[in-house]
Amino acid sequence: MRPLKLTMSAFGPYAGEEVIDFEKLGKSGLYLITGDTGAGKTTIFDAITYALYGEASGSTRDSSMLRSKYADPQTPTYVELVFSYAGKPYTLKRNPEYERPAKRGIGVTRQPAEAELIYPDNRRVTRSRDVTNAVRDILGIDRNQFSQIAMIAQGDFLRLLLAETKERQTIFREIFHTGLYQTFQDRLKEDLRKMTAECENGRRSIRQYMSGMCSAEDDLQIEEIRRAKAGELATEEALELLDRLLEKDTEDLERTGAKISSLDTALGTLNVKLGRAEELERAERTLEKTRADLKKATETMHELDAALAKARARQPEADLLAAKAAALEALLPEYDARENILLECRNTGLQLQAEEKALQTDSAAMEVQLQLLEQLQAERKTLEAAGAAREALLREKDSAETRGKQITAVLNTLDTSEKLKVQLGAAQQKYLAAQEQSEEAQRQYDTMNRAFLSEQAGILAQTLKAGEPCPVCGATEHPHPAQLAVSAPTEAQLKLAKQEAERSRQSAEQESREAGSLRGQMEATRKELMQKAAELWPDLTPEKLRAAAESERKTLRGRYAELNAAVAGENRKLQRKEELERLIPRTEKEQLRLQNSIQGSRERVASCRTKLEQWNTLLEQTKEKLPFPTKAEANAELVRLKNEQQQINEALSESEEARQQGKTNCAALEGRITQLQEQLAVSEKPDRDALQADFDRLSAERREENRKHSELLVRLNANRSAANGIREQGTELAAAEKKLAWLKALSDTANGNVSGKERIMLETYVQTTYFDRIINRANTRFFVMSGGQYELKRRSIADNLRSQSGLELSVMDYYNNTERSVKTLSGGESFKASLSLALGLSDEIQSSAGGIQLDTMFVDEGFGSLDEESLEQAIRALTGLTESNRLVGIISHVSELKERIDRQIVVTKDRSGGSRTEVI
Repeated sequence: MRPLKLTMSAFGPYAGEEVIDFEKLGKSGLYLITGDTGAGKTTIFDAITYALYGEASGSTRDSSMLRSKYADPQTPTYVELVFSYAGKPYTLKRNPEYERPAKRGIGVTRQPAEAELIYPDNRRVTRSRDVTNAVRDILGIDRNQFSQIAMIAQGDFLRLLLAETKERQTIFREIFHTGLYQTFQDRLKEDLRKMTAECENGRRSIRQYMSGMCSAEDDLQIEEIRRAKAGELATEEALELLDRLLEKDTEDLERTGAKISSLDTALGTLNVKLGRAEELERAERTLEKTRADLKKATETMHELDAALAKARARQPEADLLAAKAAALEALLPEYDARENILLECRNTGLQLQAEEKALQTDSAAMEVQLQLLEQLQAERKTLEAAGAAREALLREKDSAETRGKQITAVLNTLDTSEKLKVQLGAAQQKYLAAQEQSEEAQRQYDTMNRAFLSEQAGILAQTLKAGEPCPVCGATEHPHPAQLAVSAPTEAQLKLAKQEAERSRQSAEQESREAGSLRGQMEATRKELMQKAAELWPDLTPEKLRAAAESERKTLRGRYAELNAAVAGENRKLQRKEELERLIPRTEKEQLRLQNSIQGSRERVASCRTKLEQWNTLLEQTKEKLPFPTKAEANAELVRLKNEQQQINEALSESEEARQQGKTNCAALEGRITQLQEQLAVSEKPDRDALQADFDRLSAERREENRKHSELLVRLNANRSAANGIREQGTELAAAEKKLAWLKALSDTANGNVSGKERIMLETYVQTTYFDRIINRANTRFFVMSGGQYELKRRSIADNLRSQSGLELSVMDYYNNTERSVKTLSGGESFKASLSLALGLSDEIQSSAGGIQLDTMFVDEGFGSLDEESLEQAIRALTGLTESNRLVGIISHVSELKERIDRQIVVTKDRSGGSRTEVI
């Protein structure tokens, strides 16, 4: 990739549009980018990187901060790069996102980021991401690789030169993407930590199972059990102890179960006998209670017979109440008819009131409408001539406005004429002064020319040289050459005087042309003025023109204001006339509506009064037939009659039901007494106290056996769970400890933690391969730049076995055949070493990227620390980079480089703000 032309607009420190033509620098060799500190030298590489990848070269340069702070708000920010690749030209253009003035209205708007790539065949790619991907496909490298290959920043690589192993690991991880090895190392560490925790959890679980072992307090193995629970026994010993305990408790559990079964059988027999004894006792108590209940029920039967006779005596009264209720119920429809008549009377009365009120309201509204219509018709009659008066006023207004514009035009032309007159006078004065100065300069030239011609011989004498022939006489000897007069001018002075005379003449001619032009303009303006004035005031003299025009314009302005007010008044009258023409038909329509409404109301009032009289007559006729004034009172009496009849009937029914229930109850009690007497006659009563004593004794014995059985079950379950858990966890622990052993060995090896050996991690081991290749490539230049004294060397043996190693760097000094730390190099030597290392790294990255070849490179600063010889060696090494048509740009302000490198891009700060470039 070779840049051909770079255009920067409002980018970084460049306020305007700056164009750098790289083709002027040639196709190979060194060139210098120089200029003031902070002027924008490195910004040139930033602009190239931004055009290619949409990002600046440095990590501290955000693309959103690239707009120049010196730029005019209207100047757009963009970078355009034309570059060649494989002999074909490509064009890139990008702009970052920034705020710019809005194209419409005021304020600012956000200009979005845009990008465009034009291929050699004129194909176009847009959108920032697509352009970046296309550039990556064309060049075969990404932005980071391009920055590392194309830009050698001395400060960054001096840090790489002097870094420790740990810091170099971080640098190489970013450059060669070895982070996956670090990820693998960290994964092994994490897996080792998890497996160690898993093994410890297994051991802890086994100890927890052992602590759960159980035994009887008097067990002969109690001391051995205590040691197992304390974790003092091995796993196998603890399992053997658990097996013995389980065997003994199982035998004891079987004996206890057999004894509990025997006790349950005996308790069952006793329980049957106790139940029979309790049953006989309950029968005796029940017989006694039943005899008492029978006596009480017999007494109740006598009372029920008396109540039944009394209820039957009231039956005729109930029949009479039923007859009265039936007669009253037959009259209820008559009450409904009377209620309907009352409702119609009320509704008709309300309707009559509403219609009378509506009639009254419409009548009042009719009076108002009649008065309003008379007023509107009278007002319309006064406004019939409103339109004609308005048209007359408008015509007069237009005429006044036209004449006012004509008068204003005359006054404007008069002002222009007077202004041109003043300018003409000033121009004539300038011409007279210039003419006088020209004549004086011509006089001085003529005087000097005469003096010069008079002294020509003296001038010729000044040109004579010994041994050369005289242009007048031809003699080669000049014993008495003529002398110049003190006041005679030299040929140079005469030439200057002639030039001054010519300049003064041209200046006078220019002033004359300007005065003539102003005179022509003034005469044309005055002619135009008189034509316009003659149209308005044919008999008016020019001297009175301004006063007459201003006076009439003032009068016209007053009349124009009066006409505006009059037109406004006529407009209001016309508007009112139009409004009346709408209101009068509307009022007439409302009047007609009210008339119809009044007529309808009168008819409805008469109808309501007729209906009301008819309903009142019917209401008087119904009063004679009905015993109660209202249906509600009749219904209340009907309910009372039916309730009283129902009470008598219900009392009789309840009495009959109660007597039948009492009779049934007595028969049931007599049958129960007979049954209990028969049950007690055939059974022998057992000794209940003796049976209860035997039952209590056997129950206590069974509870004791149950307790023993429960304890045995708890111990058996706990010990079985402990044994199973220990066996299961023991198997898993053995497998985990086996895995832990080989995982620790692998993690220690990959992370450089093998005891007694050099601490080199897997990632570092991979990086040493890259580092060795970088050092080999760097030494081809460092050996030359150091005059054959130095070569870089990676240490093969660490200083100690405690710190991480593998990337330490030494320097071989062939002058004394010693190996020492790179930190002992001087400032200039460190620069040459770091430059060589940077160039070696650039070569290695290109090789790793598939042999990508960039035809351009930048080296940034660092040359100020070199003496003259070292500077010469560094330039010689950099010149070697330009082989195969490579162009190398050195970014520096060192003055010695300006003298040695003739091709330059000079960056200069402007005092007004911003920077500019020049290709030399």
